[in-house]
Amino acid sequence: MKRAEQILGIVLLLFAIYIGYESTQIDTGGTIGSVGAGFIPFWMSVSLGIISVAMLVQSITLPSDRFAPTFFSEKTARMQVLWVLAGYLVAVAVMKPLGMLISLAIVMATTMPAFGARSWKVIAFTAIATPVIVYIVFGHWLKVDLPMGILENVLSIY
Repeated sequence: MKRAEQILGIVLLLFAIYIGYESTQIDTGGTIGSVGAGFIPFWMSVSLGIISVAMLVQSITLPSDRFAPTFFSEKTARMQVLWVLAGYLVAVAVMKPLGMLISLAIVMATTMPAFGARSWKVIAFTAIATPVIVYIVFGHWLKVDLPMGILENVLSIY
């Protein structure tokens, strides 16, 4: 498992470098008080790079017995990963016809139980509140063009 941590650290570091490079090709704003489209991807790539270097250092310096012997130790862990993966795949598949907001609601409703949420009231509230907040912040406040799908005629961004 130690080798897997090292490989993952290298892959994440390479991904961070790639995202960092690509984000420099986008306008980052450049002046105080102005933030461009490349600002967040650049600093997220810097953060990912720092975390991946920390993972690499940890995987190199710690002894092998400090790492889990297998990736999926239980059947429940495998099912959680599959459940989250299925939720994301469904959300991506329906994003164009149904829109970003409905897709986000699907992601929230499918991943929360996998991460331990048991109350269906909390899951339903979060699955509704998250897209509403995203719509208010990104659609109205920041004026970002969200893919609206079937909600195109119902919800106006501008």
